[in-house]
This record gives sequence, structure tokens and C-alpha cells, in this order.
Amino acid sequence: MTVNIALHAASAIQSAFYGKDLKIESADFFDDLRDEARDNIGTEVDNACTYYSACMEIINRYESEYGADAEDLADSGGAEFKASQWQEAMTRYASAIAYAAISAAVESEIDDLKEAYENLIETMPDDMEIPVTLETECIHGWAAHDRETAEGVCIWHRLEGEVEARAIHCGGFWLTATWTPERA
Repeated sequence: MTVNIALHAASAIQSAFYGKDLKIESADFFDDLRDEARDNIGTEVDNACTYYSACMEIINRYESEYGADAEDLADSGGAEFKASQWQEAMTRYASAIAYAAISAAVESEIDDLKEAYENLIETMPDDMEIPVTLETECIHGWAAHDRETAEGVCIWHRLEGEVEARAIHCGGFWLTATWTPERA
């Protein structure tokens, strides 16, 4: 069993937008998403630290990067452990490392999403208000795009004969915009 911090971060973000309207009207959407995703980190830590073997793996893989932050979190309760409580101490320390690692991954993923949103907006017409949505899959499926920008924005012209579309993949998510252009 391998613990994947990036998957736990993505799950925290997905849980944050579960059941919500995913139309993005401004970059402020990502600040709200960040706040709600932070609320889900504790659940993802519990999921990551279910087994002792997973806790040992978290410590081995992530302690060098997040150990200093984790010590402050693990020591915040002031608990002292006896030698017979080593598994409890290990689980608490692994949970603190997982919390620090998942938190950092959530922050990074949302920063990347915000940057991708800004790149997507730059490719769209200024004279129209076009909704952007956040998806887990590209809504245009396997349709071949006409071109791609240096930032990775896929551009479709006359998709399905009449719509314009833009999409950018970021982490495990897609930001998409689709509209029918005004006819001259």
C-alpha cells in the first residue's frame, strides 16, 4: 500500500466543491475553495493514517520535508508517551506529517488552479461574459482541439459545428468555457 499525498489533497479539494455550483465568476472563487478544502484536510489525514504501515510510510517518505512543521503539530497537545505507547506516538507524528504535507499540496494545487484560470481567461473574448466551470473530466471528451497555447489552454473553433470552447487541465481538474459566438 502506497500513500499518495497528492491524491489526498485532490480529494480534499473535490470534497470542498461537492454539491456546489462550479461556475467561476472571478479568481475569488479559488480563495473560497481554499478555505473549504482546508476544512477537509483532517478527514484526509485520518484516511492516510488508517494503518500503522501507512503511518510508517508517511514518516519515511515525508519526514525530511515536513518533519519540522509536524513536530510543532504533534507536540501541541503536550502529551508524553511511555515506551509501550510507541504506536500511538508514531500515529500522532505521522498524522502531523500527513497534515503538513496534505496542507502544502492543497495550497499548491489551488495556486496552480488559479493560475490556470487566469491563463484560460486570457484566451477568451473580452466582449462576452462566458462562464468557466471546474470539472474532473474534460467535457469535450476526445474531440481534437484546433490548437494549444504555450500555457496549455486547448482551443476549439466551431466544435460540433457551432460552439467555441477553451479548456485547461490542471492537476486532476479541468477548467472549461464553452459558448456560441454571436453571428455577424
